[in-house]
Amino acid sequence: MTNLILAAGIPIFGILFLFLTSFTALILYTIAQGKQRLASHQPRVSVIIPAYNEANHIEACLTSFEQNQYPSDNVEIIVVDDGSNDTTKQIVQSHSAGELIQQDHRGKVAALNKAYQHATHDIIVVADADTTVAADFLNRVTAPFQQPRVGAVSGAVTPKQNTNGFLHWFQTVEYYYNNLIRNAISTVFTTDIWFFGCIAAYRRSALEDIDGFPAESLTEDMDIVMRMRRHDWQTVHAPFANGQTQTPKTLPDLAKQRQRWWGGGYQLLHKHNDLFGDDATFTFIAFHHWWWAVYALLSLPILAYQFAHWLPGPIIDIAFYTGRWLSLLGPVAVLYNIPNGWFSWYNAFGVLSGLLTSLLILTGLWYYDKNVGVGDIVALFLYFPYTILLNTFILLGVWEATQHPDKDYIE
Repeated sequence: MTNLILAAGIPIFGILFLFLTSFTALILYTIAQGKQRLASHQPRVSVIIPAYNEANHIEACLTSFEQNQYPSDNVEIIVVDDGSNDTTKQIVQSHSAGELIQQDHRGKVAALNKAYQHATHDIIVVADADTTVAADFLNRVTAPFQQPRVGAVSGAVTPKQNTNGFLHWFQTVEYYYNNLIRNAISTVFTTDIWFFGCIAAYRRSALEDIDGFPAESLTEDMDIVMRMRRHDWQTVHAPFANGQTQTPKTLPDLAKQRQRWWGGGYQLLHKHNDLFGDDATFTFIAFHHWWWAVYALLSLPILAYQFAHWLPGPIIDIAFYTGRWLSLLGPVAVLYNIPNGWFSWYNAFGVLSGLLTSLLILTGLWYYDKNVGVGDIVALFLYFPYTILLNTFILLGVWEATQHPDKDYIE
């Protein structure tokens, strides 16, 4: 029975290693192409910022757009106050460059659609109110629209640096890692599969083809990708259109965010299931989402069993063993002790996956010129238990979506 349970981990972690290996191949190809930057395009843009009780963040967001290195005559800024009961309205009114629209609290998507109908330019830039953008953001995010079939462009998002704590450290390396993978997939397949709507730009005609921003989705940004694919629009990643966003500061907030992401993704797979097999982008998303849901379900009990199976006897050995198990030290120690028989088929793919993930995270930090600090090193060293936490949230999100397939949020 013991060998059977341990053997079950071989295919599970073997597929994980194949996923990571495929990402590595795409990333190496992208790096070999060099950091390609498109020439500036500078079309007229309408910047839309939906805001609900964002008094602590809206001023920084507005200022980052007002100070962008972009012709001011080509930019209009529209803030939709979604029924805030703080001083969001007064702060927006103090900025002469921003136009204010107000509505009762109806949620982000309703605010986006109201502003989109009011906007006058052909390129619609959307930013969450708790997000700030780099000085060259508008130049970077609009450049891909030189290609006539590009319908939407997503920027590279990282957590704001003014947030402290362990969660911030882990989310920072995670976001750099995800940006690296998104850029590689977009470069190779000319499609940004995991589209981040917190800093993104859309072609008006592409939005018109899908009847504006989808109102019945938990993850409207991914829904937009799938809807646009039906009309043969490309959705791409602009790797150096940089922005920083506020990330969850507590575990309950992180759990809520990730459950919404994965629950919303599960709903979209059902809504657009007719695309499966006909559209490569959707098919990849479907395989990825289903695989991670299955992996999260099966890996947790296997990991728990492995931990207990190899647990040593003396208390001091248990302490060192636990430290190795929950850190990067574990895979390194296994490789070091190959002559002592530590490395076997039972742990091979798990060990290799841990090492490869660490290398990809370091590559992401290097690729985006991140100044590596103590927090990054700690997060890299302890990234494995963070992934266990995320997999737990994935399970909860998918379970919630299966129990309440029509559940919606107003945010």
